[in-house]
Amino acid sequence: MLFDSFFLGGFECSSHRLREGTRLDLIRATRHDEFAEQDYRALRSVGMRAVRDGIRWHLIETSPFHYDFSSVRPMIAAAHAAGVQVIWDLFHYGWPDDLDIFKPEFVNRFGKLARAFASLLANETGEVPFLSPVNEPSFVSWGGGDAGFLNPFATGRDTDIKTQLVRASIAAIDEIRDVLPAARIVQCEPAIHIVPHDERPQDRVAAENYRLAQFQAIDMLTGRVAPELGGKPEYLDILGINFYYNNEWIHNGATLYTFHPHYRPLQEIIAEFYRRYERPIFLAETGIEGENRPAWLAYVSAEVRCAIAAGVPVGGICLYPIVNHPGWLDNRHCLNGLFDYANDSGRREIYQPLARELQYQQLAFIDQETSMREAVIVSIARTAIGKAPRGVLRSMPKALFSRVFQVQELPRHRRQEPSAPDTYQKQSSEQNHRIDAGAPFPCPINVFEVEPQREFVECQRGACAIQQRQRPPRQDRSRLPATSRLHQPAVPHQQQDRNSKYQVMDVPPVNVYVVKRPDVVIVGIRDRAHACKRQKKCDRGKKQAPLRAVWNVLDE
Repeated sequence: MLFDSFFLGGFECSSHRLREGTRLDLIRATRHDEFAEQDYRALRSVGMRAVRDGIRWHLIETSPFHYDFSSVRPMIAAAHAAGVQVIWDLFHYGWPDDLDIFKPEFVNRFGKLARAFASLLANETGEVPFLSPVNEPSFVSWGGGDAGFLNPFATGRDTDIKTQLVRASIAAIDEIRDVLPAARIVQCEPAIHIVPHDERPQDRVAAENYRLAQFQAIDMLTGRVAPELGGKPEYLDILGINFYYNNEWIHNGATLYTFHPHYRPLQEIIAEFYRRYERPIFLAETGIEGENRPAWLAYVSAEVRCAIAAGVPVGGICLYPIVNHPGWLDNRHCLNGLFDYANDSGRREIYQPLARELQYQQLAFIDQETSMREAVIVSIARTAIGKAPRGVLRSMPKALFSRVFQVQELPRHRRQEPSAPDTYQKQSSEQNHRIDAGAPFPCPINVFEVEPQREFVECQRGACAIQQRQRPPRQDRSRLPATSRLHQPAVPHQQQDRNSKYQVMDVPPVNVYVVKRPDVVIVGIRDRAHACKRQKKCDRGKKQAPLRAVWNVLDE
């Protein structure tokens, strides 16, 4: 295991200045600096023994090369007392007011700050530290040097900022390893995907160049690009990628959501980063705001499991942020964490739906005997059903699958191309209630009915006897594929199953879908390995057969 736990929690620690001159300090705004030990113990109580946290440069270096660590020393002690492993961000968008990010002095002073903090950790803990020198240099260079909404609010200088941050990261790594040769260095970058609009094929090259720019900072760090900066392969130790619901979009257009045909599955993005750099990798930031937090975690976890099954050694998933915080610009109460604001005693209310989903996902990753295919279906079905009858979907995976599902093949069908979003939305509302792995997205939320339906749950008792009579013969579970892939849903068409009276929704290749009915929950998944008897058939793009899983939700 890369860290002390597979699931991590990240504390929002941004500390940059806004355009109007106000400096953000989200560690202070969330009172994490006051209740650090209680926060760390709260994370341990939900199975998280590793966290991401940060120092605040502007509080530490109040004058050049003079360091006051009183703001972070209690947090180091609190982490040690709580038994929590911390990945420390040294730069999370903020720096002292007397520094100019474009000047060479910025690089020198950041390197000395890293050395001073490494010395502090060596004296305070004696443990091998995990340090992230610069968080998201690509995002900072775009936001501060191109879009102009981050400090220093420049335009046309994104390359200048990116090269400065790469130089600063190199200087920090050299200073850290001089003090702590065994220190682990974490580089966190956003992962994106950009495609051209279907009606603007001439944008294909521009969109692809924009997409490839996400690798530029790491390429500079490793010396693949701009070797004059001093980059070397050994500067890249652990790679963290940050992925949110809006990290995919059409070039000069709208955001891509999972139901869009051009949406790229997270597992493929992770695999591309790993193949490119061949370093230990983990999901360093992921989350969403609002009541869709559990569904987003289910989607991300399923994608990570599929990536692991494909041979990518993903070392963890970090829920970020783990604590709700005020909005950067409007100071709104952002409901995007597992824990809420602290009261005066340091107690934080936990968001139970996300806590339940986290507990399940932890069990799913631990239970190595549960096949990848079963784990994916469980995640999607839990999202669809919500509060299930007691004792059914809250069971361990092995017990669950031995009781409530059967699988059979359906006849082959012709692939149907997805229709436009408006048509998709209309069909989804007129046909069966449908939820897929993309359910967390806030727009268009009316496509996915995420909230559990009480009438659906209440009618289970009356439907059990009927389902027992109509249940198709049990199939041999040894034929099930070991892995499956979760891709973007397309608009399904309906098809009558020849072996039962239920109307099911058939889907294009490599997909997952859920149909909720008063008497049954139908979860479908297509699998490349299962549909093709020989792998070379898949490589030739042969048609594949769908699967149908019928979940007979029974009460105890």
